[in-house]
Amino acid sequence: MFNLTSSLYENPKLFSMRVMMDEGVFQCSCHYFEMNGLFCAHIIRVMVHLNVQVIPQQYLLDRWSEAATTSMARTRRLLEFGHPSTNTLKYNSLCRRLTWLASDAYCNDDAYKILDEAIKVLEPAIAAAKRGGLPEQQATHHSEPPTQPAVATGALNDDNPQPESAEMLRNPTRVPKKGR
Repeated sequence: MFNLTSSLYENPKLFSMRVMMDEGVFQCSCHYFEMNGLFCAHIIRVMVHLNVQVIPQQYLLDRWSEAATTSMARTRRLLEFGHPSTNTLKYNSLCRRLTWLASDAYCNDDAYKILDEAIKVLEPAIAAAKRGGLPEQQATHHSEPPTQPAVATGALNDDNPQPESAEMLRNPTRVPKKGR
């Protein structure tokens, strides 16, 4: 059992660390790992003090693994985490997906026209849904989970090939400077 005192603030806080070296268990009273999936500074301080060289396997979450980050770049699909429950999560999910589509469609005229037409079709359907009445055609498609079209990335970027990267949003092409 370790007790760490934070002298950073006006009122010092006491954090209790429970360590079981045989089982590789590190628990802190701040519960930062349980909330965020990351070690708190208190756990790291105790691990350094105890000269722990390897993080126990139970603390290596799948979302931080190399496989989780590289699979998204390899499949060119956004990670799905289920249906968002709050308005903020819904907004962020839609922004991420629509930004991904826009970044793929901006550099090809045909892809741009397809996305632009889809937006024109969606605008009145969204307005109708906000008023409480979905058109018949939209109501049947609403129950099906949305899928992303299987478009080859090369087809969208024929005019301007860009290297594959782990980033979802690609930068626009560089334009030579005019003047000096």
